[in-house]
Amino acid sequence: MASTFEPRSLSVSDLEIDNGDLAERTAPLTSLVLQVSGPVVVEIGLAGRFRTCPIASGDFCVAPAGASVPAARWRGSRRFALTELSPRLIQSVADSLNLHSFELRPEQAIRDPRIGHLLFAIREEVLSGYTSGRAYLDSIAWALVTRLLQGHAIASLPKPHRGGLSRVLFRRVTEFMEENLQEDLGLARLAAITGLSEDHFARAFRETSGVPPHRYLLQRRLARARDLLATTAQPIVEIAQALGFADQSHLTNLLRRHTGLTPGQVRAQSAQVEANPGILQ
Repeated sequence: MASTFEPRSLSVSDLEIDNGDLAERTAPLTSLVLQVSGPVVVEIGLAGRFRTCPIASGDFCVAPAGASVPAARWRGSRRFALTELSPRLIQSVADSLNLHSFELRPEQAIRDPRIGHLLFAIREEVLSGYTSGRAYLDSIAWALVTRLLQGHAIASLPKPHRGGLSRVLFRRVTEFMEENLQEDLGLARLAAITGLSEDHFARAFRETSGVPPHRYLLQRRLARARDLLATTAQPIVEIAQALGFADQSHLTNLLRRHTGLTPGQVRAQSAQVEANPGILQ
């Protein structure tokens, strides 16, 4: 299933601090701190109580948004990368994983080679000025949050609503929608995928997703349109045609109604972000 999310949804800061003494604070955004330099012994403390924590290169810490970030003290030079994730990115990945509720756990000195590798890759790509392209960075960010939610969150998979679609059927029909956004996907065609009658399918889909099939489809088309507007120079009229909108005006009106932005404004925002290479938002 091809998933999309709003690009420019993280920021990376590369820091080097000698003899650090950082006070306890609150994380404004979900943050990951990657140890870049060699091993270091850090004293980590909450509410004035400290413990010794050896940290090796590639280890990282997680601080969920709104959580307390422990105080940290160390001797000598330490280089680390702070990656902050936007709520929109995290929620988009959670939606793709069908996680209706989840809670990230604050953790220190985690050794997860997959996440460590992804954090290093994101850092290098940002520091190099995105030499591999924004799409590459977006894909790494998506993989990072996916791994983070799967391995380091307390998550609850949604219990099927009585009469709702099973997870298998819901995934099957939404994948079909995602792969055929340009098509005229009527209720009969979607219901046939599940083997249900049109009325039964419509009710079950709404119970499972919270919105009717046509509303879900519109949301996915608008999300794909915004992604294409922000990441490509494709003419607006071609994007409208490729995603099943009647014409450019149809796309413009719906985008404005649902997001408050015109296609031109989406592109202008993207261009503004491109002019600030240190921040992706």
